[in-house]
Amino acid sequence: MAASGDPLKWTDALSAWSAFASAVVAFLALVAAGIAAVIAWHTYRKQDEQSQIQAEQLRQLESDRRRAFAAQFSLWSELTDPQGDYGFRYHNGSGQPVYVVSIICTFPGAMRDLRMRGTTLGPTTGPRVLPAHTRIVDSSLKAFLERYDMEPRPRRQARLNLWSAIQVTVTFRDVNGVYWQRNPHFDLRELDKDPMSLGQLLQVDQESDS
Repeated sequence: MAASGDPLKWTDALSAWSAFASAVVAFLALVAAGIAAVIAWHTYRKQDEQSQIQAEQLRQLESDRRRAFAAQFSLWSELTDPQGDYGFRYHNGSGQPVYVVSIICTFPGAMRDLRMRGTTLGPTTGPRVLPAHTRIVDSSLKAFLERYDMEPRPRRQARLNLWSAIQVTVTFRDVNGVYWQRNPHFDLRELDKDPMSLGQLLQVDQESDS
């Protein structure tokens, strides 16, 4: 039986302790690496979420900027002179021109709309009249009444009654190439592309309205 101070047993015990200590250190290193990986993943996820939020905020700011520009353009029909005649007016307070302005006139009870295109409208300081477009609609209403109106009443008053019932929708392109539509209730919405087909539109010389 070996003595309690046998050098071999102390060496074995020291080796076992060293192996155990190494295993503990390795385990703690693994745990630390795992914790670091979890922290890194959460940090990356938080940064990614922040990046997505910032990107969405930038998109919203850009959308608001574009909309604020487009919101300053409008077109409508109303009485335009002291004699009681109707016509189109527009106002562009954006400071930049709008392009490919198309006017859609919906008449009560009509089978088809009257669609007109061809106008670039610059900035204005107040409402202005569109004489060429007004003449086209006025001529169309006169022709309609001469053909279909059989009631014994003044044609001018009948024409003005039709003018007052017209619903006007306008589409246009802003300086950034974005298309917009404003409906008869003046609601504004952004469009993916030009909604008009050239085959459906009556071309109007823009110089006639300058």
